[in-house]
Amino acid sequence: MITSTSLTLTLIIIPVLIIFYTAHDPLSVSVGFAILGCVTTWKLVPALEETFKKKNLKGRDLAKVDKREM
Repeated sequence: MITSTSLTLTLIIIPVLIIFYTAHDPLSVSVGFAILGCVTTWKLVPALEETFKKKNLKGRDLAKVDKREM
C-alpha cells in the first residue's frame, strides 16, 4: 500500500527528473515545474491552514456545497 509520504516523495522526484533530463525542451520543463508547483500547493495549504486563519487570511469556498471556512 502506498503511504502519503511515499506518494509525496514520488510526486516530487518525478517532476525533478523531468526537469533535469529534458532541460533542452522548454515544454517538458514547464510541465515538470507545473507538477512541482501543484504538489507543493497540495501539501502546504492544509499544513498552513491554521496559520492563515490566525492572520485572518480566510474565506469561504463558494464552489463547494458545505462552504466551510478555509
